[in-house]
Parts: sequence; C-alpha cells; structure tokens
Amino acid sequence: MKKLSIKMAIVIPVLAVLILSVTAMVIVLGVSAGASTGDLTNRIIDARVGQYLNEFMEVGNSGYSSVSALSPVVQELSVSSVDPRTRIVEVLARFLEQDASIAAVWTQWEPDALDGRAPTKLYV
Repeated sequence: MKKLSIKMAIVIPVLAVLILSVTAMVIVLGVSAGASTGDLTNRIIDARVGQYLNEFMEVGNSGYSSVSALSPVVQELSVSSVDPRTRIVEVLARFLEQDASIAAVWTQWEPDALDGRAPTKLYV
C-alpha cells in the first residue's frame, strides 16, 4: 500500500502539470490563431476595399472625361442653336447610344437660363 501511495504521489502532480501545460498551449494557440485570423480578415478587407476604390476611380474618371467632352458642346448649343433644348437632347441621346456603360445623362440649368421656356411650376 505504501508503494501505491508513492506512485500516486508522483503520478498526480505529473498529470496535473501535463493538464496545465496542455491547457496553456490551447490558450496560447487560440489567442495566436485569433490574432492571425483577425489580421488575415483585415488584409482581405483592405484588399477588397482597394479593389472597389480602383473600380470606382475608373468609373469616376470615365464619367469626368465624358462630362469634360460634352460640356463645351452643350454650352455652345445653348448659345448658338435656335432650339437649344431639342439639339441638346439629340446630342445627349446620341452620346447614350454610343456608350452602353452609361445609364443616363442630363443637364441642369437655372430657370430660364437655357431658352426662356422654363415652367412656372416645378413638380418634384
């Protein structure tokens, strides 16, 4: 019986140390994996945001180029055309027909600044 007590006196502390060591390793690995996962998630989000930003910039630059090209034409038509509304609508319609990636175009004028035919009431 005395021999069993000595074995138990050795085995129980060894098992306790083993259990504590395994628990500590699981905690350390969990924290490390969580940090790695968080870092990976942040990098994926940053890459995706960068991709969307580049695509948005391309669309914005394309739109700005279109506006830059159309603006002088519309301005000239507003001054030199007998019926500027009709002529501007024709130009914008042709512009839309030429580029399928553009969904809509419009111009905006102060009341009576284009041709003096602005409605007296605006319905929004």
